Amino acid sequence: MDTTCSKTDRPFAGLENSRSHKMEGAVSRPEIKAILSGSGFELPSIRPSPLSSKMISLPEDLESVHLTAESPSDSSFPEEGRSFLGSGTRTPRKLRVQFITWNLNRVGCTVEDLQRHLLRVDSEPADLYVIGTQEVGSTVQWHERLQEAFGLRRGPGAGFRLVATKSLWDIHISLYRQSGISVDSVAVSSVATGIGNMLGNKGAVAVAARVANGLRCLFINAHFTAHDGKLEERNADYRRISSELLRGLADNAAEAYDVTFWGGDLNYRLKGNRRALDAVIRENMYEVMRANDQLTQQRLRGAVFEGFEEGELAFPPTYKFDNGSDHYDTSSKARIPSWTDRVLWKSKLPGTVELLHYSSVPELKTSDHRAVVATFDVMVPSGKGRGGDALSPSAERTLVKSATCAVQ
Repeated sequence: MDTTCSKTDRPFAGLENSRSHKMEGAVSRPEIKAILSGSGFELPSIRPSPLSSKMISLPEDLESVHLTAESPSDSSFPEEGRSFLGSGTRTPRKLRVQFITWNLNRVGCTVEDLQRHLLRVDSEPADLYVIGTQEVGSTVQWHERLQEAFGLRRGPGAGFRLVATKSLWDIHISLYRQSGISVDSVAVSSVATGIGNMLGNKGAVAVAARVANGLRCLFINAHFTAHDGKLEERNADYRRISSELLRGLADNAAEAYDVTFWGGDLNYRLKGNRRALDAVIRENMYEVMRANDQLTQQRLRGAVFEGFEEGELAFPPTYKFDNGSDHYDTSSKARIPSWTDRVLWKSKLPGTVELLHYSSVPELKTSDHRAVVATFDVMVPSGKGRGGDALSPSAERTLVKSATCAVQ
């Protein structure tokens, strides 16, 4: 199912809209009511509360690289986000960002599937592509496949360039740009949250960069602790990554980034039993599922992702499928379908980020997870007024510490 969110959609939107009436009608049907009775589901009576804003930064243990190019053309933005540009001496414009997260289950897919269903660089190209993967298997093979999908094996002159890539075991992030987009002060980092906070089977990788004359961006791909009963461990993963990974990039942490995008297999689950949830999914009762989504509940309580936003969850749960099919887990474990795969964002001023599209990619069936794609327009200032913002010495120095950071 391919679902688009407009710029009017907000986190937890839709609980009071027309779909709620459809949901109420479905709940009132005797067969559905009987299934939901005693299922442990909560009905969506909760309403969103304001979420506090808490800025984050990157660590000193990073590698830094530099790259420059021409800037994109000007465009217009909503009035809501203009004030951070100052006295009106600069003209805002749009930067199209596409964030992709996919747990590959160590299976992978063809270059043709990447081009056609995931990247769509020929028909709907973005300015920046962030590809975050988990359980990627061979990071070398995955990198080569991405290079081919972006046309970089054709040599110089292709439309896209690799900015940076970083791996932690088989957690991987790549940042690509169109050739006309300016990117500099790029840095990468990682933190492990696996057993004893030592193993890299769980954790996060990140790329930070200044884009288009000084827009400070942070891109994070994370893989949190799995299993239904591990909610507190997932929350602990978030806190550790926030404190360990996101520290030291800027002298003033509160002003470090204009925009942060955080995606990945966050592994938050849906509450309830499998029989009831199967019925809810068949009826497209997304309001019921959202009301029973662990990450939604934890954000409302202020436990994780303070200040972040997320588009409306209006697509089927992305885990766990039988490989190669549209069927949720038919094994003896009968795992609860859940929205484990997510993309969230945070900006310094509301209105500077416009969510255009938030959906799963049902065409890609090779993994037990569905890929998730979020597409944004981000307002950036024109001119060079912010390009000279100072970073800390630790962020400016180049550390040649890892072959996992590559630039073209």
